[in-house]
Amino acid sequence: MKRLEEINKVVAEFYGLDPKSRGYLISRKKYGNKTLPRQVAQFIARDSYKYTLEKIGNFYNLGHDTIISSTKSVDSILSYDAGFRMDILTMKKSLGIFNLDEMIRVRDDLNIKISEIQRKLNDYDNI
Repeated sequence: MKRLEEINKVVAEFYGLDPKSRGYLISRKKYGNKTLPRQVAQFIARDSYKYTLEKIGNFYNLGHDTIISSTKSVDSILSYDAGFRMDILTMKKSLGIFNLDEMIRVRDDLNIKISEIQRKLNDYDNI
């Protein structure tokens, strides 16, 4: 459970939440802007530490289908949002678990997207 507490602390700090307000990430209540951080914490616990659904569910006081839904939501965002992928990698780095190659790929992906946006803005200016 200590590792789950550490994940909560890192995720809470990353999102600007008070890490001592553990209830935000563990409560069943939907606190609006606290839902994504809670899902991210559950995703990291499942994806990086391979915790069972039961263990994560017991810690967060949630059913296993809620944990599955949370991890699928995060997976979905990761599939199209390179900035979010970098956020996850940054949190993993804070936990001491990151892959440098993955971080480089995400950085390169972000640079490509920035250059595409700049090109589109230049095209727009030329109209």
